[in-house]
Amino acid sequence: MIAYRQLPDDDLYMVSPYASANYALATGLPSVHNFELSPDEKSLAFIGQNPETDLCLYRLDFEPRNVRSVACGFANAWEPRWSPDGRQLAYYARSAEGDDLSTWVVSAEGGQPKQIATNLSIAITPSWLNNGTVLLAGRGSGTAWYIFRVAIDRPDAPDPITPPFDPSNCEGTFAAYPELSGNRKLVGFAAARSSGSEKSSTCYASIYTVDPQGASQPAMKGDIASTAETGYGNYGFLRWNPDNQRIGVMGSGDNEVRRLFVIHAGNGDINELTGIQGGTFSQWSWSPDGHFMAAGHAPDGGEWKLYRVNPTKEGSEFSELSTGLDPAWSSREVDPEVDLVATGLEVTQAIQRAADKEQVPLA
Repeated sequence: MIAYRQLPDDDLYMVSPYASANYALATGLPSVHNFELSPDEKSLAFIGQNPETDLCLYRLDFEPRNVRSVACGFANAWEPRWSPDGRQLAYYARSAEGDDLSTWVVSAEGGQPKQIATNLSIAITPSWLNNGTVLLAGRGSGTAWYIFRVAIDRPDAPDPITPPFDPSNCEGTFAAYPELSGNRKLVGFAAARSSGSEKSSTCYASIYTVDPQGASQPAMKGDIASTAETGYGNYGFLRWNPDNQRIGVMGSGDNEVRRLFVIHAGNGDINELTGIQGGTFSQWSWSPDGHFMAAGHAPDGGEWKLYRVNPTKEGSEFSELSTGLDPAWSSREVDPEVDLVATGLEVTQAIQRAADKEQVPLA
């Protein structure tokens, strides 16, 4: 099943990969986004808004079904990531006081969040190297960005595993989205580079891999966006395929249109998924077997649609599943006719199950 943000109601749903069933998981939580399944697929972390209009990190447990807040009080928050043992969550946020973006770690059971990389001016897009170490992108007081590893018990001592990224005549975030491959051999990440003269240069958003311990120089695998003007293009949601060979990522250039790419980490082959032209993509997810992707896409000025994507077919194949975005693909099933109670929010929604190839009528 695929968890996603259903529109226009802005609720948390699950849909089958072939649109044969569509389940409401939770209603009444505005602005839900950035869904992330726990390693054992028994829980789902996400960002949402509480009745007091604070942004919160939430946790939905499937058995027993329950939604609870893990941490609250942010002006903005993004991309919760589970530790390998499922006991902690890392995320990045801007506090209600409007501070710079920083990375936090909190117990998955809830509690007081702990800021890490405290001596960096910006620390974003965390993931996990192991249960005690977080990977993140950030910068200090200067303009150079690095990929760091940060031990949870040494939050003020981030250790760079890359050289600085500080391309001339480029603006913005110069490194982001470090992600450890499933076989733990490489860290993939996005970073900016430039070429040309000081007066006339092109800025690129590029994909790199590096040894997790920083024992080698990063290897550039390919460019996913470029701009001849200010900036460097953009990138987001870099994720390894379960085969440990392919990397999926979004990128956008001068026209600010997000596109979806698959890059081979070995030979650097780049496949831009062109089955849908124009518009923009949101968060996306690999299927558990790595054969497909789920992605939200909206044409210019149009509504968001959720698609199952076959990236191996020429140009890629997009099959519409529902109206929504921000998918997280799991291998789990949903039990029939079980009520979900969102603790403290007085939200109850019946969960139904469909027979094979039949659409579920929603309550």
